[in-house]
Amino acid sequence: MANFNYSNVVVGVDGSKASGLAFKKALQIATNNHARLVIVAVINERNLVRINKEASVGFGAISPRTIETLKIDVEARVSNYVQIAKDAGIEAIGTVDYGDPRDILTDKIVEDYGADLLVVGATGAGPVTRLMMGSTATYVVSHAPVDVIVVRTELANK
Repeated sequence: MANFNYSNVVVGVDGSKASGLAFKKALQIATNNHARLVIVAVINERNLVRINKEASVGFGAISPRTIETLKIDVEARVSNYVQIAKDAGIEAIGTVDYGDPRDILTDKIVEDYGADLLVVGATGAGPVTRLMMGSTATYVVSHAPVDVIVVRTELANK
């Protein structure tokens, strides 16, 4: 990938294959640009109590232990990505936030970390999910005040 002089690259990760691909590309972009990499995971509170198959926990009362386990898992995933980036010689930091990932990525994270590029994975949400909730990637592309790369493919073997 070419050098576009990005200095603060933010990548959203959620444990999906698409976000893993996004991390790989964001790492390469940060390497090529000698940029800082900010790895962000957002725990989407609305999905914790939804009645749908995408719900992380399910419908009804959620125990504090369940929420804590989810938080620990997400923090471990982010820490792992941070370590991979640091091992590659990249300045990297990770953060876990709560709320709607669309708003967190396009507003809070961009401002808090001075992002000049957002990298997100295309998760391939079905048409019903997109209609009801909208795609995070689509929202980020439409609302982010900085450049956005939506990742769908593996890195080229070059």
